[in-house]
Amino acid sequence: MRQCYPVICAWMADYLNNIHLHLTEQPHCPVCKAPKSWFGEGNSLWWQLRDYRLYFRKIILATQGDAKERWEARQYLEVQAVQTSVCVFWNTKCIYPTSIIVCNVLHTIYPSMPKYLLDWVTSFLEQHSRIEKFNLRWVMMPPYPGFTRSNKPYCQVTQRSGM
Repeated sequence: MRQCYPVICAWMADYLNNIHLHLTEQPHCPVCKAPKSWFGEGNSLWWQLRDYRLYFRKIILATQGDAKERWEARQYLEVQAVQTSVCVFWNTKCIYPTSIIVCNVLHTIYPSMPKYLLDWVTSFLEQHSRIEKFNLRWVMMPPYPGFTRSNKPYCQVTQRSGM
């Protein structure tokens, strides 16, 4: 008989969920110590990663140490923008909290993909003089759940819901 242990390899969450999950304060990054002005600008490897195991030790000191240790630990956690309660992932031996964060594809990548794809298709069709046929087909598409039929050709639509 073999023993099996579940291991978390990824945790998909958007920014706000990650903030709550890792008990960091807004507007700080739950992975590294980058300032908010750097969000989305380059590589997070430029910034020092958060040391959640150190935060765990500081929280222990903030609650169980002598008066000076409690004050110093709370000051450190405040500077690091970390709440003074323990996160479930901070002392887990098989994972490191910053390594399980993955992008929430539903809220970040997926909404921009249809627009990018259709922009590429329309420029391709324009280049090959086929955009008029595409626009005719677009107007002729029947309605179905999740898609509202358009009265205008695709190239004349200025606002699309969900893109």
